[in-house]
Amino acid sequence: MQLMKSGFADRYHRVLPDQWSFFVSQWSSDKWQHISATNKANRAKVKFINTSGTKSFARLCEEERAKRGQYILQQTM
Repeated sequence: MQLMKSGFADRYHRVLPDQWSFFVSQWSSDKWQHISATNKANRAKVKFINTSGTKSFARLCEEERAKRGQYILQQTM
């Protein structure tokens, strides 16, 4: 209920009021909270985090190939 009270007041200016009220009621539902908790637990189990920034691994591999003159596997980066 706290999300509902604070959520309605903190509407993002690019979202229409009727859409915002739908989002807030959706996010505050028990079903959504359960899905959110499940996803949070699953993300905590991930062992490898992508830290390459905005460049894709394919782009990084291609840049390394250009530097070294040989293909680099993603697993070795």
